[in-house]
Amino acid sequence: MTGQLNIFVREEKVFTSLTASFLPDKIPYEPVWDPRDDHDASPDDSTTPLTTRWAYAARPWFPLVPLNPRFDGAIFECLNHSIFSLYTEVDSKGKHMLHRDIREKWSELEQKLLWCLDILGTGLLIPWGTVLPRAPSQYGYLRSHSDAKLAKKVALRSRNAFLRLVIAAACSWHIMSRLYRGSNRPWMALLIDHPTCPIPAEWVHELSRSFVGDLSANVPRTGVIIPSNRCPWVLQLPMYERFSIPVWVFCKPDSAFDLNLRHYHPSKEAIARAIEEQRLAVARAIEGQRICETTWGQDNGWGQDNDAWGKQADTTQSGSTLGWDVNAFATQPAPGTAPAPEPAPGTALEAPQVDPAFPAPQQLSGQKSGEDWKTFFARRREENLKKEEKESPAQRQSRESRERAAKSHSIPGKSSTATVFEWQPQDDFGGFLLRIRLTKAEVPDTWGNYSNSTRLYDSFRNEWDLCDQLDPTSTPDGDWEEDQFDFSAPVPDPVPPPPPAPPSLSSFLQDIRTYFGRHEVAASSDYTEGIERFVTHLRFHLGFHLTASSTRAIGGTARPNSGTTRDAQNGSASTHGGAVRSNGGSTRPSGSTARPSGSTPFESWVEKQKFTHICNIVGDSGKDVSSISDVQQHVITCFVGYLVTLPASQLSEIPSDHWDLAPGTPLSTSNAFIRVCYVDIPGHDRHYVIQPSQSRSLLPWKLVVPDAATAVMCLRRDWGSDILAIAQKLLQKGIAFKTLQPMTVSPEARRPLSELRTFSLGYFRPPFKAVYADYIAYEQYRHEFMNEDRARAALLRGGILWRLALHSLGFDSLPSALIGLSRDAVPFGQMLTINDVTHFDDDLSEEEVDFICGTYYVYTNNGCIEKLSWWPRPLAWAGSGLDVGFWSERCESWFQTRLENIRQGVSRRCDSSDNNGPVNNTHWKHGLKFNGATKKFKKNLDAACSDFLATKATAFIDD
Repeated sequence: MTGQLNIFVREEKVFTSLTASFLPDKIPYEPVWDPRDDHDASPDDSTTPLTTRWAYAARPWFPLVPLNPRFDGAIFECLNHSIFSLYTEVDSKGKHMLHRDIREKWSELEQKLLWCLDILGTGLLIPWGTVLPRAPSQYGYLRSHSDAKLAKKVALRSRNAFLRLVIAAACSWHIMSRLYRGSNRPWMALLIDHPTCPIPAEWVHELSRSFVGDLSANVPRTGVIIPSNRCPWVLQLPMYERFSIPVWVFCKPDSAFDLNLRHYHPSKEAIARAIEEQRLAVARAIEGQRICETTWGQDNGWGQDNDAWGKQADTTQSGSTLGWDVNAFATQPAPGTAPAPEPAPGTALEAPQVDPAFPAPQQLSGQKSGEDWKTFFARRREENLKKEEKESPAQRQSRESRERAAKSHSIPGKSSTATVFEWQPQDDFGGFLLRIRLTKAEVPDTWGNYSNSTRLYDSFRNEWDLCDQLDPTSTPDGDWEEDQFDFSAPVPDPVPPPPPAPPSLSSFLQDIRTYFGRHEVAASSDYTEGIERFVTHLRFHLGFHLTASSTRAIGGTARPNSGTTRDAQNGSASTHGGAVRSNGGSTRPSGSTARPSGSTPFESWVEKQKFTHICNIVGDSGKDVSSISDVQQHVITCFVGYLVTLPASQLSEIPSDHWDLAPGTPLSTSNAFIRVCYVDIPGHDRHYVIQPSQSRSLLPWKLVVPDAATAVMCLRRDWGSDILAIAQKLLQKGIAFKTLQPMTVSPEARRPLSELRTFSLGYFRPPFKAVYADYIAYEQYRHEFMNEDRARAALLRGGILWRLALHSLGFDSLPSALIGLSRDAVPFGQMLTINDVTHFDDDLSEEEVDFICGTYYVYTNNGCIEKLSWWPRPLAWAGSGLDVGFWSERCESWFQTRLENIRQGVSRRCDSSDNNGPVNNTHWKHGLKFNGATKKFKKNLDAACSDFLATKATAFIDD
């Protein structure tokens, strides 16, 4: 709830709201109130279940009906049908009915939802007079009908009744009631832990993610209109306000406000301001229209063209009210092509060419060969715009009169001059829609098969188009009396129904297995584009001089090293104090078989190492090192040994011919292409800005890296001065960085994370054991999240988050992360202050990081929460044996192995006891430990790079 009273004026009627910032498109007629029965005559049909309704005392669930619900997921996918996808069968009596496959799925769903209703409603205080709705089966989808079209129409109405059942039968309403009253037991636990028929946690989790269990702003609701003189929901209104359900109060003139609605009562001054604002808006619209009538083609001041198909001012007779929609039909010519020229006056048109791949258009239908319905309507719109440009005032007046008459969608009678066309699918051409002209006799029988949203009127030609594709989810008007099933008849006081029979456990599990059984764990090709080989690691990430040839022990006895320079360059081992390979790849001085007494930790460490271990420490597999000579291998081993065994205070003693960070080396914080400056950000570690050396970057954002080792690595590279190209290189290698964009915004622009749609795998009580279907569900949800614009932040985080994001998006998606900040960056992203200027970038919340890694929150016996994840979270990844600062060959090998273990090793049974499921952070740290030397060398490398930049880099100053 915003807390601010919004005032709306429409047709001289005043409405107020605390939870909505706009009025619904259509406001229904206010129902008749019967003071004798103390209730209102609310309809109990599902003709228009997805529209805003007035507050009915007996039906407090109406405000929770979802707008544009998505029939997807394991539970509601079976309802995802339009009149085109429904199919029927003929029974033994020759009547038509919904096909058995669909009937059975709908019937099972109805039984499950009734069971959930009974469990969730137990123990709740239901307001007096509440009337339970009919079950969807009572709307006729299980019955047979006279023809197939009627059977489909009844099925669609029954499908809409599922929404009423789900919402009205207390699923969402009961859930909200329990949350509002602070129930001791979570609603999900009531279903999962039921003693008679416990519902599998996977199914309940799916329910919580659907429009039933998701009570956040992610699922828009139809809301409710309440008259100001009476509030039928004294107890429900505060609950709806808390959950921001749209509630509008109609301020009835000459009527006292109900005391329960007094906070919706506007002052006379506020009403006067709202009326004046509306009057000015109407005046501006009229003036804009007048200007456009004399300057066709210019913008009308409202951001639209003069006769756009979008919404226009209420004072004009808009074609949009008759179904025109620019978003549905507007098409543009291909880039670089000119529109087809119109024929010169008096010239004959060529005969249309007929494409044999499409049905021949009906004569005089106006449809061209191969022209689909969208293209047809877009072409007609362009033609109408040109006609309007040339019409006389008398022609315009006549056309607008026809528009006003057509708004009622009345059936054109025998005396009507309007022509009616129906878009009929052609089975021989893959269902291609052909525009067919209806005879006068056919119009009355066909008109009722369509609704207002599937009828389109062209006032320029006085033609109607009937096309189901305009709104495939709409319910036809129809004549329901032909089925002798009067939905509008008042419902008598219902007899309390018997308790529903519990569904079988297998039916719940079947939903999960059927839906997720179609999917497998997505395989991932080996990522090789940004992965570099061992020598490249040494040169650019560690700063090792490839020409190094001598070694010495720091702080202890020196090794013999005379005569090694030439041999190292020639690729052969010296027999005079050189090193030879022995003991399966370990390196040691020739002629030596034992460690000398009094040797240093460095010498002891070098003596034990195999060269493949050295490769592993820096992230390489050691497969492609055969070209490195034995002498070079020994020198490299010693260099890595320095970084592993020396304390940070002795790193300066590393020989300068080994390391470019040793004292006296020419490495600088700027080169011919880039320069690196440091920036101290309050509340954060020191960051480093990478800028072009010679020119100013034209990018709106700054390339900022959070660690010194990455900044120094960029100085060693020859990547040029294009900051975007450098960022692409970092992105390819899975290295973390930020794209901070300076912006000045008002404090109100920042919003709490609670307003952002959150993704979570949910909370569970022990014992919890994830199975194969759980991973499939997690992977699907992760793919969905990664399509969010702000999810680019996962690619910028590097490491395991970068790789999981890449698994969902694909390798080709990497450049899209650098297009720029998402619209969520300012209200919800990271805000950092650099030199007193606020900078923004996309960021991930802790919950989103957990979600990307596949984390479940499981309650422990002592009331705490343990996090179990399919993949290691960044806390476990940092400091592990794979965390070398970039995505290495060894990281990729581990990732592919883990993914294959999940694909092959996670049990598909609920009683799984394998070890390839999600585990806690302690388990991940132990499993990723590998070689502890990796953590040591990386720590020393970061310290050395930080010291180098601290002494040589300058503070960042914005150009």
